[in-house]
Amino acid sequence: MSKLYLEIKKEVEDLLAGLPDDPNTIANFMTDIECYGLPCRTNDCPIACYIKKSIPELDWYVSTVLIVGIMDGVNYNVFIKNVPFAIKQFIDAFDGYKYKELICTS
Repeated sequence: MSKLYLEIKKEVEDLLAGLPDDPNTIANFMTDIECYGLPCRTNDCPIACYIKKSIPELDWYVSTVLIVGIMDGVNYNVFIKNVPFAIKQFIDAFDGYKYKELICTS
């Protein structure tokens, strides 16, 4: 594995570990840092926005089962296979339109 891969993987893991342990608190945090998105769009959800703010070199695709970084249209690598449970809950709720204040309207 390249050093870049390991550095980015660690940074993503640290970002995710820094999120709250409750989906509602994650939603409040995303509102505070102005990370919005569209439900059911893996590359346009608040978690992808959150990661993209720290690691803008890659396009991020986030689901409840994995997080993938894409560079120049090529799958760079799957970074996180075990998405933390609170984040899974948040994504499911966001995709179910629970957090309407986080839906991008522009």
